[in-house]
Amino acid sequence: MKRLLLDVSVVILFVAEYFCEQAVAGRAASSTAFLILNPLVISIAVASIAAFTRGIAEQRLLNSPVILLTGLIEWICLVFVSYVLTCLLDVQRHPPESFMTVFGFSLFIVLIPTLIVSTGAYIAGRGSAFQKSVN
Repeated sequence: MKRLLLDVSVVILFVAEYFCEQAVAGRAASSTAFLILNPLVISIAVASIAAFTRGIAEQRLLNSPVILLTGLIEWICLVFVSYVLTCLLDVQRHPPESFMTVFGFSLFIVLIPTLIVSTGAYIAGRGSAFQKSVN
């Protein structure tokens, strides 16, 4: 039950990140604001914080933590499902666009870098939680 709650909260976090990203889109007046409000930067930052937190939560909150490989596969699936969900939401918000266009356009620009960085953050979260519990 705790694992399911963690999974659902990650998906909700990614959907909330999508709506926040849509709310601030195009409002960057300066170059600094453009860098901070860049959708790629926002996506990577939110995913990394979520991954690191999830890695720690798996080690600390769950009675039987899963093997690292199983946790990685689960994390990648969660990010991918959240990505598909936000693509569907984007198609609903912008009717002229098709799902394949949104999915394909953002695949290499947003999803792949987000997966790479957040997977590293997940591993770091699992490792830091393990190091503290051993000592």
